[in-house]
Amino acid sequence: MRVTVTIRGGLVTLLLLLISGCHRNSSALEGGPAPTPVPSGPIALAQLYVLEMSGVPPGDTSATFSTAEPRTLIIRHGQPDNTVFAELSFPAGTFAGAGVPEMVTVTVHPRPGVYGIDLTSTVPLGRVARIVFKYPIHFSAPVG
Repeated sequence: MRVTVTIRGGLVTLLLLLISGCHRNSSALEGGPAPTPVPSGPIALAQLYVLEMSGVPPGDTSATFSTAEPRTLIIRHGQPDNTVFAELSFPAGTFAGAGVPEMVTVTVHPRPGVYGIDLTSTVPLGRVARIVFKYPIHFSAPVG
């Protein structure tokens, strides 16, 4: 299962991310109502559940790369399993604009105990970037 979040504009500090359900909807298989479609665009934070994270948390990550080239950062949980926590994609032109330097440094600080991150960059985000959280084994539903 994965959750995709689209980052737009100059958003610098980011997100507690969540899912709306992790169960199989068997009513459609039994002739009941069709399942609710999965949203494909941005979702308001008030409509999301904060997923709690277990296992070895990912460490802080920092990368410096060209503002003109596309880049994908893979953030992994710690040893021993090293499963993927999140993929951050910065398409070509994400940091485009007048006076933008040739290089950008992006820093990711995972939020303790939840599926969320704080994201900072030395150049403001000008176009769409994307975060895909992955949680094959290290999550639990919110207590509430």
